[in-house]
Amino acid sequence: MCDKIQEIETLLSLFQPYMEKEAQPYYDVVHSKKFGYLFIQYFPEGDGDNFMTPLEDSHDLLFKLFSWITLDVLALDLAGERMTTEIFPVEAEEIQNRIYPILEKCGERCAEFKELLDRFLENYPDIFLYDEPF
Repeated sequence: MCDKIQEIETLLSLFQPYMEKEAQPYYDVVHSKKFGYLFIQYFPEGDGDNFMTPLEDSHDLLFKLFSWITLDVLALDLAGERMTTEIFPVEAEEIQNRIYPILEKCGERCAEFKELLDRFLENYPDIFLYDEPF
C-alpha cells in the first residue's frame, strides 16, 4: 500500500508544475485521511459533471492526467476546426511533448508509463469517453 501511495505522490510532484501553470483549472488532486487520494473534477459554471474519483494507484492518476492534458491540447485547436473526435497527429505530438518529459523523470517506470500514454492515444476517444483505464 505504501508503494502505491508513494508512486502517486511522486507522480503528483512531477506533474505539479504542469497542473499549476498550464492545466485547465477544473481539476485537482487532494489527499484525505479517510479516503486517500482523490481526483476532483469541478465545473463552477455548471457546464460539466462534477466528480470525485478515488485514486487506487499510479495508473488511475495517469489516466486522469492523460485525459485532462489531452483536453488542454484539444482546446488549442492546433489542427483547425474539429470535425472528428479522433486526435490529429499534430495534437498527439503536442500531447507527447507535454507528457514525455515528465515521464522521463520516472526512472525505471518511464518506459511503462510512456507505453500507457501511447495506448491511451491509440485508443482515444473510446478510452476517454468510456472512462476505461488502462
